[in-house]
Amino acid sequence: MKLMKNKIILNKKIGETPLNVLNNFKEENIFLKNEKLTYAGRLDPLAEGKMLVLIGDECKRKDKYLNLDKEYEFEILCGFKSDTGDLLGISSFNKNTKNKNDLENLNSFLGNQKMFYPVYSSKTVKGKPLFQYAKENKISKIEIPEKDIEIYKIEIIEKYDLNKKELEKIIYKKLSLVKEGGENKNDFRKEKILKNWKKAFNEIDDNRIFSVLKIKTIVSSGTYIRVLSEKIAKDLCDDYGLAFSIKRTRIGWYKKIFKFGFWIKLFN
Repeated sequence: MKLMKNKIILNKKIGETPLNVLNNFKEENIFLKNEKLTYAGRLDPLAEGKMLVLIGDECKRKDKYLNLDKEYEFEILCGFKSDTGDLLGISSFNKNTKNKNDLENLNSFLGNQKMFYPVYSSKTVKGKPLFQYAKENKISKIEIPEKDIEIYKIEIIEKYDLNKKELEKIIYKKLSLVKEGGENKNDFRKEKILKNWKKAFNEIDDNRIFSVLKIKTIVSSGTYIRVLSEKIAKDLCDDYGLAFSIKRTRIGWYKKIFKFGFWIKLFN
């Protein structure tokens, strides 16, 4: 936790929502009881890492912070897909997934590009969030919007394998950290998702080995790592891959000049 004038960087844990983070921070700091708090850049329930929180009058200047660049370290689990693009979704498994052994660089993903919003997101269409259309099975009746994003830097930093037992343990532990209901009225379909994962693992051979790719990237505001994970998986995981972990490690303004780049200002 780093406190600046009218701003603070808080660390969001896996399983928490951004609202959980704000509420917990207020409870731990009584002097902020009557202060308004807001965050500039949300994180998914299964994501972790740095969140920039604005305090008091600084909340009125939120727009100033909405275009911040971010650095992430994330992992892609090969062999699975889900309707959310991460573990907190209804998954499907490809028994014949073939991973590339000679991992190439990811330079083809660099630069300016358009990215579709994930169907399980809070982006609104006709006044209604996309996740609501998805839950009602009405996504096909609307056009999913796109946004312009930029990927400044991206590289694979590690590849490792997990056996079935190891993977099962990690997934159930992560999902157990996600809380349903409460004051946020969260509905993450957790019970349904757990049943789906258990069914998948019952059908998977005990000797199956799963590959995980660990990647580091610097991206512009609004880049969904879940969507980026799926795009990379198309090339490196035979089209079957999802975000296994997401950690935001830096927030600030990043400047790219030709092949080089540097942080102009960091909030960390």
